[in-house]
Amino acid sequence: MHSLSHHKSGFLPWTLLQSLLRSLPQLGRRWKPLNFSNPNYLRIPGPHKIEEETLPDHATSQYYPTQMGEIIKERYQVIGKSGDRRDVMLKIFIQASSMGQQVVNELNLYRHMEHTATAILHQCLVHPPLWESVLAFLRRNPVERLPSAVIAVVLHRLFLALDYLHTDCNIAHIDIKADNIMFGIEDDSVFTDFEIRELERSVPRKEANADGRTIYMSQELKVPKQVDRPVLCDFGSAMLGECHSAFVQPKIYRAPEVIFGAPWTFSADIWNVGCMGWDIYDGGSLFTGQDPDSESLLTQGELKAKFFSNEGKHKIDMCRICDFLAPDLLT
Repeated sequence: MHSLSHHKSGFLPWTLLQSLLRSLPQLGRRWKPLNFSNPNYLRIPGPHKIEEETLPDHATSQYYPTQMGEIIKERYQVIGKSGDRRDVMLKIFIQASSMGQQVVNELNLYRHMEHTATAILHQCLVHPPLWESVLAFLRRNPVERLPSAVIAVVLHRLFLALDYLHTDCNIAHIDIKADNIMFGIEDDSVFTDFEIRELERSVPRKEANADGRTIYMSQELKVPKQVDRPVLCDFGSAMLGECHSAFVQPKIYRAPEVIFGAPWTFSADIWNVGCMGWDIYDGGSLFTGQDPDSESLLTQGELKAKFFSNEGKHKIDMCRICDFLAPDLLT
């Protein structure tokens, strides 16, 4: 993700983003791009891998060749990596066939919720800037747990978001976890500070390679004086409609009906929230996400002959289980 300077001061909540973008042509007449030509930056040797180059299966050609100070669609200016100035953040997707359906899916779901998404060569989403995830915030605590008061706020906002998704939008998120919930920012000074730091001392980078690409180091936002309400993010795996049978969710948060391969509905999200809530309160996972040693369990079970054959195969009709876990019985 790259941070962007935008030609309007102030911070706008997510629900006003669409009206913001409609007003941009008028705002553009008063906007003057910043000059990021400061040559005083550390040059990183070519063989040394940094940032996205260290990721598994990294392919340079899949990434948009962002340049510091670049103007995008005559509306946004790149002022840094992994940070934002005042109004918006662009999520620029890599260009890969493996990302294709996920990108289209997230765009379609945002459109369904009547929010704005911008599609160019590298499809791109426009968001208000957020600070850091609940997971990152949790790791600031040495015991890796959140205070009860913070958990209460996170869960309250999360249930409001899910009520909106399930009731008004008919959408199941199915990927609820601590790093997909991010805190907002009410302190605009963090963006001004970010901008000034980049103007005065540019971040280290690897100079343009044979493809003409420059890879920049990330710059972190400072801790804001005031953190705003948490926001549920990342709809790349979300699904439209009430009844599904796809195998979904993170392993440790997977709902029983999903594990059984039975039809599932919005209640799978609620199970997901319960498991995640335990994790951020207790500091450890309620479930491991790994199958137990079935042979060891079978030898200990007094009723094993009732449910399993001598070969360890279950005697229960799985179709009957699916009927029992039908969506109308889970709500």
